[in-house]
Amino acid sequence: MLILAMLADAVAEVPVSLASPVKAFLAFAPGAEAEVTVLAIVSGANLAYVVVHHLAPILVVILGTPLVMRSVKPRA
Repeated sequence: MLILAMLADAVAEVPVSLASPVKAFLAFAPGAEAEVTVLAIVSGANLAYVVVHHLAPILVVILGTPLVMRSVKPRA
């Protein structure tokens, strides 16, 4: 359990070290794109950084799901 906590801490440090804490929080905060975008504008965070981090997981799922399903689905 301690190893898992240390790994999570190491992964969490990367976005915070690359951006300010506000940008990192908004980039990885759960929520709808519109609301997080408004929060980024109001807080003065880099809007492109926040939007890219919210759209990247959506694109990975949309583009990656067909590939995974093709490899998992048994051939008839």
